[in-house]
Amino acid sequence: MRGYLSNQNGWFKPVVTLIVVTVLAYAGFKFSIPYYHYHSFKSEAREIARLSYSRPERYQELLCDSAEGIGVPVECGDIRVSILNKRVNVRTSWSETVDLMGYYQKTFHFRIDLTE
Repeated sequence: MRGYLSNQNGWFKPVVTLIVVTVLAYAGFKFSIPYYHYHSFKSEAREIARLSYSRPERYQELLCDSAEGIGVPVECGDIRVSILNKRVNVRTSWSETVDLMGYYQKTFHFRIDLTE
């Protein structure tokens, strides 16, 4: 007589494999969101810095709107814009925490410092 989990009908390994793949896909999705925010905002910041405005405040307004639209958790006051010799410098940083169902938390720190 075989045990209850003897895999006699071949159902145990596929179910365990499906559970493992599902957990890995969920974790991959959760960890990719902060990186998506970072790369999207950096791309937007680069495009906005290429525009021709004479006031740093205008760049800051556009960057703040862009960050809000993308979902980047950065405060508008934390976005620093300076213009020197027709070159625009954008600096900001923020942190995002990924929580995997309360069992594991990881905080990522992102920083953008670009000149266009």
